[in-house]
Amino acid sequence: MQGPSDEQRLELGARVEEVTTEGQLEDLLEVIEAMITEDIGPGVELGEGDVEQADNELAAMYAWASVVSYVVVFFYGPTSPFHRMAAGWAKKVVARIQKIANKIAQILRNAVSVVGATGFSISVGAPWPTLAIALNW
Repeated sequence: MQGPSDEQRLELGARVEEVTTEGQLEDLLEVIEAMITEDIGPGVELGEGDVEQADNELAAMYAWASVVSYVVVFFYGPTSPFHRMAAGWAKKVVARIQKIANKIAQILRNAVSVVGATGFSISVGAPWPTLAIALNW
């Protein structure tokens, strides 16, 4: 698991600038979800001694969460002109973010106990829309 490459980050940063509708935002989030799925691959069960691998997987998931946050903030953030088009967020956009959060949760479940955490949470925030990950100790 590598997290988003520099090329992917640059590509997504350029593509989000062309997003003008919630449908296009949902489509871009679908692309990100596919990238995350490819990065996760078949997955590997971690054992107690796999702390370095668990740290790597957690870092990759934090990096993916930051990409999702960037794209969503670009469209819905308070400084975006698009957030004034309609109140709240489109259900299809929220559903796509939820699917992405579920993929991230799969990795977190596997990694948190290896690094000594007791649990984790994933949240979506507003008015600055972010996909945030927190580990609990």
